[in-house]
Amino acid sequence: MRLNILICCYNGSVDGVGAMFQPQRDDVRYVVSHQMSEDYAQACPPLSMDREDVIYAPFRGRGISRNRNHCLDVVKAHSDVPGEEICLIADDDVTYLPDSFDKVMAAFREHPEISLAAFRILTPQSQPPFKPYQDKSFVVNKIPLRGKYYFSSIELAFRLEAICDLRFDEDFGVGAAKWPEGGEETIFLSDCLKMGLKMRYFPIEMVIHGYMSTGKSRKSVRKAQMMRAVAIRCRGPFSFEAILASLRVLYRKLLRMG
Repeated sequence: MRLNILICCYNGSVDGVGAMFQPQRDDVRYVVSHQMSEDYAQACPPLSMDREDVIYAPFRGRGISRNRNHCLDVVKAHSDVPGEEICLIADDDVTYLPDSFDKVMAAFREHPEISLAAFRILTPQSQPPFKPYQDKSFVVNKIPLRGKYYFSSIELAFRLEAICDLRFDEDFGVGAAKWPEGGEETIFLSDCLKMGLKMRYFPIEMVIHGYMSTGKSRKSVRKAQMMRAVAIRCRGPFSFEAILASLRVLYRKLLRMG
């Protein structure tokens, strides 16, 4: 089994990626998808990571979902451990605990029936918990569309072979032209469950990240509209969740008018 750390960065944020690397080992590999704007690409030459366990893959484009899809394409192209490639989604601003990688691989070894796993984010001292995590492991049968608990990209790992041709919806997520407010994780996981893939949550602290994130942005009409689009995409236009989301959009608009 090999663990691939899928790191997405944009323009100059690649400069901090090296701090994420742990001591080199044979069963861990880092895939750095470096998304660049046209101006940045012309001004800055591609980097050299100088590590055998790092695949550096620059490309021009915009949008976190497009970046994650590019990272998926790269790791698939370099897959040479059939059926035993595990992928851990990462950003350029996280820190992993010393035993994180071993715990992720152990979860998949101990649960051969699962294709996806969710773990916990640990916040630095003096900051509140990232979200109200449950203390017991459980099977995820349905992806929540709203509420205090939601799945974040940097909590997620999956078996590469199981994902097949599933992609992140490039209409959603930071940098997207249509819905840059988010929603890409929810849609991706919902698509996975619709394909019959099995997912489990593990109450294991795996990655360190500050409390604030794009997922905690303030409530607004635009974000409510994005959540309605996510509900329609995941559950259908006439689902209870989509109708409720439409009512929330109306409520936000009335608040703004008042």
